[in-house]
Amino acid sequence: MQLAFDRRQKGLCREPAMKEAAKTRLRPMLMTALSACIGLLPAALSRGIGSQTQRPLATVIVGGMLLAPVLILLVVPVFRVVLMGTQKAGEPA
Repeated sequence: MQLAFDRRQKGLCREPAMKEAAKTRLRPMLMTALSACIGLLPAALSRGIGSQTQRPLATVIVGGMLLAPVLILLVVPVFRVVLMGTQKAGEPA
């Protein structure tokens, strides 16, 4: 959320700053998560020899990489707005 903080310092209100920061970070985060998921998908779906140790770890990583962008871009800003209350533009965060 450093991007939102930078925009707040420039005088933008909190909600528009967080929306703009989320739009800016959406594509890189999704690309990172999807590349990790695609790379580990064969290990998560494997049924061969040695898959008893690889499959659980790969499944956890794939699930976490798919869930993390959703939590970071949607849930964290909502909690931030709810818990921090209202602030006006130019006020310290």
